[in-house]
Amino acid sequence: MKKVLVLGRAGIGKSTFCQYVTYRWAKGELWPQYKLIILIHLRNLTEYNYSSGKKYLPFDLVKEEYFPFHNLSQIDPSVFEEHFEKCQILWILDGYDEFAQNPLEHLKKLFDYILDTQHHILTSRPYAITLSYNVKMEMTGFTNDNIVKYIEQFFEQMKDDMEDASIKGQNLLTLLKSNSSIWGVAHIPVNLELICSLWSDHDWSKTKALTITALYDSIIEWLCRRHLSRKNIKHERKRKKALYELCEAELQFLEVLAFKAMESNQIILPPTLLEETEKETHYNLDEQPELLNIGILKSYGDNSTSNQVTPEQQHYFVHLSFQEHFAARHLLKTLNSSNKQKAINFINNHKYNQRFLLVFIFASGLLAQSDYASLIDRFWSTMHGEPIDIIGLKHIKLIIECFEELANQTVFPQRPSLLRIIAQWLDICTKSHVSAITKNLMESISRATSLGNTAIIQKALVHLLQSENEQTQNSALQIISNFTIIEPPPHFLSAILALLRPDNSRDLKERACNLLGKIGEKAATTEAITALLNALQDQDEWVICEANEALQKIVGKAATNEVITALRNALQHELSEVRGSACEALGNIGEKAATNEVVTALLNALQDKASWIRTKACEALGKIGEKAATNEVITALRNALRDQDYRVRSGACDFLGNIGEKAATNEVVTALLNALRDQDYHVRSGACEALGKIGEKAATNEAITALLNALQDQYSSVIERAGEALQNIVRKAATNKVISALLNALRDQDSWIRGKASEALGEIREKAATNEVISALLNALQDQDWRVRTGACKALGEIGEKAATNEVICALLNALRDQDYHVRSGACEVLGKVGEKAATNEVITALRNALQDQDSNVIWRAGEALQNIVGKAATNEVISALLNALRDQDYHVRWVAHKALREVGEKAAKNEVISALLNALQDQDWRVRTGACKALGEIGEKAATNEVICALLNALRDQHSNVRSGACGGLRKIVGKAATNEVISALLNALQDELYEVRERACEALGKISENVATNGVITALLNARHDQESSVQYKAYAALREIDEKAAANDVISGLVNALQDQDEWVRTDACEALGKIVGKAATNDVISALLNALRDEHSSVRYGACGGLRKIVGKAATDEVITALLNALRDESYE
Repeated sequence: MKKVLVLGRAGIGKSTFCQYVTYRWAKGELWPQYKLIILIHLRNLTEYNYSSGKKYLPFDLVKEEYFPFHNLSQIDPSVFEEHFEKCQILWILDGYDEFAQNPLEHLKKLFDYILDTQHHILTSRPYAITLSYNVKMEMTGFTNDNIVKYIEQFFEQMKDDMEDASIKGQNLLTLLKSNSSIWGVAHIPVNLELICSLWSDHDWSKTKALTITALYDSIIEWLCRRHLSRKNIKHERKRKKALYELCEAELQFLEVLAFKAMESNQIILPPTLLEETEKETHYNLDEQPELLNIGILKSYGDNSTSNQVTPEQQHYFVHLSFQEHFAARHLLKTLNSSNKQKAINFINNHKYNQRFLLVFIFASGLLAQSDYASLIDRFWSTMHGEPIDIIGLKHIKLIIECFEELANQTVFPQRPSLLRIIAQWLDICTKSHVSAITKNLMESISRATSLGNTAIIQKALVHLLQSENEQTQNSALQIISNFTIIEPPPHFLSAILALLRPDNSRDLKERACNLLGKIGEKAATTEAITALLNALQDQDEWVICEANEALQKIVGKAATNEVITALRNALQHELSEVRGSACEALGNIGEKAATNEVVTALLNALQDKASWIRTKACEALGKIGEKAATNEVITALRNALRDQDYRVRSGACDFLGNIGEKAATNEVVTALLNALRDQDYHVRSGACEALGKIGEKAATNEAITALLNALQDQYSSVIERAGEALQNIVRKAATNKVISALLNALRDQDSWIRGKASEALGEIREKAATNEVISALLNALQDQDWRVRTGACKALGEIGEKAATNEVICALLNALRDQDYHVRSGACEVLGKVGEKAATNEVITALRNALQDQDSNVIWRAGEALQNIVGKAATNEVISALLNALRDQDYHVRWVAHKALREVGEKAAKNEVISALLNALQDQDWRVRTGACKALGEIGEKAATNEVICALLNALRDQHSNVRSGACGGLRKIVGKAATNEVISALLNALQDELYEVRERACEALGKISENVATNGVITALLNARHDQESSVQYKAYAALREIDEKAAANDVISGLVNALQDQDEWVRTDACEALGKIVGKAATNDVISALLNALRDEHSSVRYGACGGLRKIVGKAATDEVITALLNALRDESYE
């Protein structure tokens, strides 16, 4: 029996792992030996879902979890039982810790039976599991590549809302990598999600360096703002200090709680710890339950998916690092209180305890903030004072880690003395030659990004490099390699280069080269390049290897004329290692190296005796690209296709492909066709790619035949490149010869070639719409191989409406009944593309049936096809079929029918259509009701009858939020001038809906109403919505106000805004000022000016600021003495935050 236990703390990604492997199995990519994989989220095994008094079998568990609202009487449980008895099921049981805390006795026996008798994967948090497993795995978080991919996907999803989403994601990645501590915490999925969310909401473009303390403080500020938004407390214009005052109770409670948890060494916080915190803080969680709901603390229990946290349950911080951060805040506040001795004692007792290291690091970082700056002396005198460990190593590590958090933030009195102490330890470390000390110190140094760029440390390091003791120099190089050197001064580089002298030891020269490579482009001086080129002549191969690697890292972005000249000269060097490295470096420089002299030198290198240098020369010319594409170079590389070394031949192919059409001579094409028969698959693959890039001039019968034959190659890379080349060629050059060659290939004995030929014909598109081609593709629809049939479908789809003959449509309808889902999916797609000619009852019915297919791809394609057909051909026949589909038993069919009717729009504005949609608003399925709302909206004003409006108003009270959102959207598109008081009242109520999408749609609908009904109530409600907790609602409210303003600055609108200046909410008054300013000249009445002048005396600075803004917009038409005097007085207002 295969049993695996997967451990991992909260937020690490256990549930995501379970979903991912289940998905991979469903796609046929994992564990084909199992007939079923059943994923059970154990948190769902509650009394509510599984009432006592009933005996549950394994099949009951599947029914309840996957089909709770469906009658499965038609399914024979014996099929499931057969798989169960034969152990052909893999159970994935996610969240044992959530089940084990409150196990249901009537389910425990079933659960234990599955564990004992079935293959399974069980996930749990480490502290909650007592079961014994031979195979255990632990999830430790994201890998480096995972972080990169997550950030890319996160910001890719935001590109519609953020113009520079991709750039913002790259900037975040760069910043994370700049600090090893931050890079470390980003490996925890929940942390990375918070970091990305924070980054997307703020402008960090000017941030060049970030400490872990500053990052966590920013996350907490962001969470506080979200918390206040949920409580409908205005905070947008509050600075951090004022914001924290609004959240003082929540923050203080978490700080004390975190500190107590750290003291008692607890990660899971029991209710008793919350009670102790209540006593100390004098807060009562029964009266103030929101203290736990700021978003940083999670409850642990049956209701773990809820946003509300209750004091009766156990809790945990979303990550231990947040617990440490809050503990550090409390430590500093205690240090600043009358009870400061308690904090001093805590520091003295625990400063060398590794468990509290991050607490002290956070505390040091917080000293950079003005609230804690006065504590710098007290904190550092305590940290640096007695007791100190006898050896001193632990102490200096602590100093380095804590110093780093302050180094870039501020200058403090202890800075020089601390740096000197660190420099002394560097001296001790390098001269003692004790590896244990060096290793320990390097761990801390590697996390210190600023130390290596301070003058005191650099001076100390140079002194050590200039030592006469080689062992000291070696140790110094080893330590320096762990520093981050951003701007190395000249004397620092000179000290490193001096170690490359030929008479020095191999280790010394190796480490010096390695260090230059780590410094990178900042080390790209003429002296450094010359020294590395000289090092390539070293007698030791390891030194040569390190010198070469360093050279490649340095030259890429720092290609000065001096560097290029030095490398060009190196191509003539007598040692092959130097010549090869120079070729590689010139290739890394790329186009900047494309001088006649360099190209000539690389051409000479193509004649080098050493084949690996000829290879490097080919690669270098390829990277230089089109600027090197002279006739002489092309001829030389064509000849290189006959080189004895396959790497040279492959490199020549790459170059010819990179220059594309410039290489498109008959001689080159012939040479590449010969290369398709090369013994080495790298060459064959490269030749395919090159022919594809050359394009039209390679579109000969001979080339097409050769590429089709290459599809039978034994290597997948050749097959893949040949297929891509075929598509590129036929797309650019659909000549009769090409089409004839592909038709011949459709009759080939090899099914793979027949499939690729059909796909290639699809690339030709309309040019392939001949009777001969269509007839051949119809025959291909009868092929024995599903890939050929699928390819034929795709080709017919690309040809489009010109392929829409009765014979083709009939063949596609037959394909909808194909055994293979790829073919059925392809047939659906084609029917959607051929458009109006496919708009028959028979086709509509067949696509309706396809909506009940077992494969989700077929269902999806069938839905798209229906929408495409009705969008182009809204005939009575089509509409009638869709109306019948509204009564189908399958909700997929009903839902897609509504989506299709939306595509019809005004063409569907017939009484029977509208009547059917009104009936659909009573459907049991929320998806259908939502679709009906949206369909009525798409029909537009022609659907704006009293009956429709009344039905949509009723839908605004639907239990399901998506239906309410759809109703708002529908009303938005049909109300216009028909906006009655009842409609407006319903939309105003929708502005209070719990779902933000409903509030968004309500704002949009209110923006569309006529100016005649833009009452004070509407304007006030939209002004309030400008401070919704969701930014998207704020934006929609602002847009609605602008739409109303632009239609007409009617007296009622202006009156509403003037009245809003008396609102109790300061932010409503502020926005009213700004809105009056935006109406500009229309609003420049005495009443408006008087109201804005009064607003300049408002008790809230934000309102006064808004009044200034409003007056600024209209002052040109109302520059009275009173207005000017008031604005001059406003210049002396110092209180605006």
